[in-house]
Amino acid sequence: MKQINLLMLAALLLLAVASGFGIEIPEWIQKEKAQAQGQEMLKQTAAIHEEKLAFVMRDLQSTSTYMVNEEEAKKSFSPLSTVHIPLAFLTQDSQKKEALQQSLQKLGYGHQASDGTTAITVREQVEFLVRMLSGQLSVDQDKIDAVKEGMLIHKQDGLVYAGMASEKEENAWYVGYVETKEKTFVFATHLTSGQDRNGERARKKTETILRGMNILPAEAMNDNDNDKQL
Repeated sequence: MKQINLLMLAALLLLAVASGFGIEIPEWIQKEKAQAQGQEMLKQTAAIHEEKLAFVMRDLQSTSTYMVNEEEAKKSFSPLSTVHIPLAFLTQDSQKKEALQQSLQKLGYGHQASDGTTAITVREQVEFLVRMLSGQLSVDQDKIDAVKEGMLIHKQDGLVYAGMASEKEENAWYVGYVETKEKTFVFATHLTSGQDRNGERARKKTETILRGMNILPAEAMNDNDNDKQL
């Protein structure tokens, strides 16, 4: 498993600003240099200390997983309104309170928390979207297509960028995928921050990572300045 920790992410952000274009990171080289630069940036950027961000991305073709903050990615959180994605595949009867948890488990969405509610990790968000995009859910394709259309942010020249944000108080999710002519990348971000507009912040941070990895071009973020809020 390839992993980017927060220090490496900070270094990527620093390099992106300095160079003005996407960063090429073959074989994830220059780890020591990236960490050194990241440590310096962390010292200079107090905002990073005030937030907890976890990012997980799966490359469907190579099955590689890329991660920022592995420990945070293992933690469970309320899915907030991102649960509306699997809810779109359920019948009205299965959405009733007494049947809801069992229905979500059948779809493989998250897990049951100790208080009986649904909880999910960043990795589990990605795993569910991977199954959705790979046709591994026992769901009619027209329902999947409708969900994908609702998540669509940008589509042009063989690039499809889709995502949805959800926030409540200091917690926020941003989940989605990028399809290119060659590959599909599925991602999920959870952000814990004491600042305002956390859904938007989660999206912006996700897009910065995707741009830094040459997955998402800058113009793909300008079609719709509003977050897709569930």
